[in-house]
Amino acid sequence: MKRNLFLILLLIYIITNTIQPIMAKTNNPELSANAALLVDVSTGRALYKKNTTEKIQPGGFTKIMTAIVAMECMVNKNETVVADVNTLASYDYSFGHMGILAGEMLTLNDLLHGMLVYEAGDAAEVIAEYSLESRSDFIKKMNSKAVEIGALNTKFTNPTGFPDKKQYSTLEDIYKITKYAMENPYFREIVKTQRYEMQPTNKYKQNRYLDNTNKFITAYSTDKYYTSKAKGIKTSYIDNKNCGLILQYENEQMKLMSLIAEAPYNGETNYAYEDSSSLINYGLNFYTNVKVISESDIMAEIDLPNGKQTDRILLEATKDIYVNLPKEYDKDKLKTKVELENNIKAPLSKGKVLGVVKVLYDGEEYISTPLTSPITVEADNIKGFFKKIWSVLTSPALLVTLGILLIILVWSILIFNRKKVYKIDRK
Repeated sequence: MKRNLFLILLLIYIITNTIQPIMAKTNNPELSANAALLVDVSTGRALYKKNTTEKIQPGGFTKIMTAIVAMECMVNKNETVVADVNTLASYDYSFGHMGILAGEMLTLNDLLHGMLVYEAGDAAEVIAEYSLESRSDFIKKMNSKAVEIGALNTKFTNPTGFPDKKQYSTLEDIYKITKYAMENPYFREIVKTQRYEMQPTNKYKQNRYLDNTNKFITAYSTDKYYTSKAKGIKTSYIDNKNCGLILQYENEQMKLMSLIAEAPYNGETNYAYEDSSSLINYGLNFYTNVKVISESDIMAEIDLPNGKQTDRILLEATKDIYVNLPKEYDKDKLKTKVELENNIKAPLSKGKVLGVVKVLYDGEEYISTPLTSPITVEADNIKGFFKKIWSVLTSPALLVTLGILLIILVWSILIFNRKKVYKIDRK
């Protein structure tokens, strides 16, 4: 009996101390969504993928591209737009709206906030009709911009994301479009807005308040998901089987972006939010932010034979560089590699790119950052000429050649002297 108990306890100990740690290392988040992506924003590296290349309906994510085209076409965000009666008459108001009335005079800023913060499709249609010569021209521009960004598996047929079998994208393409949009400070400012207050217009006498539909951004409807570390960006809703959410999360160490598509909604729980939480927690729990390079670290030393003020410059890191690695990463596999331009010489302007430093883990590149000249260096051609001659005269190749010639000369003299002595002896 005691022996059997001992064997059982031993078996439990073996299972707990061998199987569980293996599971912990390979533990992935349990998601309800059909497609998901988690990206390290600092490096653009994917930390988790699920069906990211499968075709999906972009839904509300379409409005990100609508905003990109509008922002790049507009002259002034406060310019006035008059809502076209025909545009509004043809819009399906079941697909989200902010109550725009025909003939209403709004600013582009109002429309962009309504579209991105409040998920207003009527705002997207008004923007598309106004920004270029026609709605069809606007949609053509959306598609050409997608190609320019590199979203090659995407096609838009409307500016709102209204369901259409001919309109499609992939989660990887949606990330590329989102990344591009988030590089625009005005776009970033809008998508993190908690509540937007609209001033009265010619059709509304009272102020209107548009709460962000992203529950991570605002706590007005619920504080279940709200966090001050959420920095945007966009919700999507097509039907109860197709909800989506893009979330950018930033704390002191990490910047993460989670993208969820085709998540279910059962009337009580929108699983796009649950899955986003799971993805962000996965990133925080299984990855750590590692400082690889510190600001002012000397990465390379460059000789400048023709430099007027100096013979050399030191290339320093201009900022701290971090990468997100698995918490149990192998330090020996973390490397840095410096690659310099060929034939670097004066003149050099301050800020000129002279090379790059790459961070690699296990041989794979994680991030690269340029190395630039810290100062302006003028050329001294006379100094460079003499240094070039000196470098030629002291070059190993020339010294070896001269050494060989000297050996041949000495050898020839010895041979000649031996023959001369030999002749004298014979006489």
